[in-house]
Amino acid sequence: MFQQFFLAEHRSVLGNVADGLLYAGVRPTGNLDSGTGTTILALLEELNTHGTTIIVITHDQAIAGRMRRRIEMLDGRIIADTRPAAVPRAPAGGPGQEGRS
Repeated sequence: MFQQFFLAEHRSVLGNVADGLLYAGVRPTGNLDSGTGTTILALLEELNTHGTTIIVITHDQAIAGRMRRRIEMLDGRIIADTRPAAVPRAPAGGPGQEGRS
C-alpha cells in the first residue's frame, strides 16, 4: 500500500490508476460485462493480426480457447505449450515459378 499519493508524470491518468490497481493485486479488466469483454478480446485479436504481441493471463478457459498460442502453467512450471500450426512458405521464386529454370 502506498503511504503517499504520487502520479507518474510520463503516464496518463488511466495508466496511473491501472498501475495502482495492479500493485493492489486487482486485474482491472477482470470484471468486465460480457459485451465489453468481447469487444476487448476482438481488439486484442485485431492488434495481434497486425503484428503486435499480446499476452493474456487468464483462468477463463473460454478466453484461453480464443488465443492462437496457449502456455499453461501449474505450480510455476510450464505444463503445455500449444503453438499455432506453421504457415507453409511459398517455393523459392514466388508463386507460379515452380519447375522453371
